[in-house]
Amino acid sequence: MNRRSILFFLLAVVAAVPLVSCNRTEKLENAAQRRLVIAVPADPVTLDPVAMQEVNSAAIGNAIHACLIRLDPKGKIVPVLADAIELSPDAMGAIIKLHAGAKFWDGSEVRVEDVQASLQRLKESASPLKWIADRIEGFTKRDEHQLQVRFRLPEPDFVKLMANLQAAIVKSGSEKQPKQPFDTQVIGAGAFMPAVGQMEPGVAFTLKVNPGFPQQGNVETLVFAVMPDTQNQLEALRAGRVDIVRLRGPAIAEACVLSRGVLKPRPVFAAAQVASAPASELGFAVFNWSHAKLASIPVDDRRKLLESLAARVPRQALSDSLYLGAADPATAIAPPSTVSGQQSFGNESVNFKLTTPIKLTLLSANDELARQFATFVAPSCKEVGLEVEPRFVEVPKLVEELLKREFEISTLYFEMPVAGIGPWTMFFEEGNPFAVFGEPLPGVKEKVQAARSLVDEARRNQAYAEIVSEISRKQVTWLPVVSRRTVLLSSHRAEGLFIDACGTPVWSFLRFHE
Repeated sequence: MNRRSILFFLLAVVAAVPLVSCNRTEKLENAAQRRLVIAVPADPVTLDPVAMQEVNSAAIGNAIHACLIRLDPKGKIVPVLADAIELSPDAMGAIIKLHAGAKFWDGSEVRVEDVQASLQRLKESASPLKWIADRIEGFTKRDEHQLQVRFRLPEPDFVKLMANLQAAIVKSGSEKQPKQPFDTQVIGAGAFMPAVGQMEPGVAFTLKVNPGFPQQGNVETLVFAVMPDTQNQLEALRAGRVDIVRLRGPAIAEACVLSRGVLKPRPVFAAAQVASAPASELGFAVFNWSHAKLASIPVDDRRKLLESLAARVPRQALSDSLYLGAADPATAIAPPSTVSGQQSFGNESVNFKLTTPIKLTLLSANDELARQFATFVAPSCKEVGLEVEPRFVEVPKLVEELLKREFEISTLYFEMPVAGIGPWTMFFEEGNPFAVFGEPLPGVKEKVQAARSLVDEARRNQAYAEIVSEISRKQVTWLPVVSRRTVLLSSHRAEGLFIDACGTPVWSFLRFHE
């Protein structure tokens, strides 16, 4: 969850000569190696897909691991390790048809046994997303490339669920091998594989091409360069040392302009190109009503306070500031891109304000985007009697305080890496691990399970939309503010950038521009 001096003309001209020569040499080397460099803000925690729970791990994980299929931004199926996944009419079973010849990093072929073991491993894991496989009841091997999956309840979204990175196919038994740094003993079948001896924490993670990947590209080396500072990332892109940068918050306005509703690079990045898509992410404020400073507020007043605050937060202005207006203001507990016809959370006629102001600490992540978000929300809080003082901490500390319920009020960005509106309701299900970030509401889990079983897609989506609307009316913990957007800036050397239906960059289809 992350980031001149002016020289005299003569000095600039003299200094530019070796710089141009150096850049030219580096570009020739890149071309010879067909090497692309992606800037990332931090090291991964793990490269085991089942254990991944944060963006930095997924950034590299999407290069070295492969799912059966992927979904493009419009939800269209893109085959990867499977040529097709055929769902039965009653959604009680599916047949996975593997792509013949797909291979893991070690050169062994991806088998139906590996698919079965990977899905079973996810189902039995400690992952909060293990529900993806929780309806699987059993498997039957039909032949060397076809696996039949049986469900205990209808699972009409099974194909969509298989597009998630945590459902990536890994070599059966590899997870039991001696532990390697970043869990690279877990062998994947992605487009790239870790280069031996070239995984350098804090510096760079170098990957080599996996020749057994079905959609073979022409990139030979993929490097993830660790650059915590956004300015360093942008400067590296300008200098040709980096090919792809993911822009967040203020960096979008620094590098792009909005022209007729489309993000385009500023003149200083004229040689670059922009790839952008809606993301399944939300920026929101969350209240801890159990904290001593807030517990005295009557339950009936909490709803009024939240509605009054919702009416005052200038969502469109924040969207304009962070995303140049290319992202949508959030109006309910799911991003606008995932559900239509949402009701606005706030009522502009609500003018509730605490008679005695309360001083609170506003907890936020310590990065450019989070700092700007928190600073933007703070003045609106004051208008309803909440005088907040922002406190910025690193993400691990932020998560720790959230889990321990030691915070008063916090601003968060959260990414849901599963396509569709159903997953967002998990924040409000009793007993769900994600409910620690939301407010458990009675009956939500049962309604979600019933909606999940509806075979007809239109009816299923409508049922989810009704649940989202109901939660938005009842919950008093979340204040949705803005929906996030994925923006990538890349050099001319990189093509084939793929952003999936959740707004997650996937590197499997990258190509080096000849």
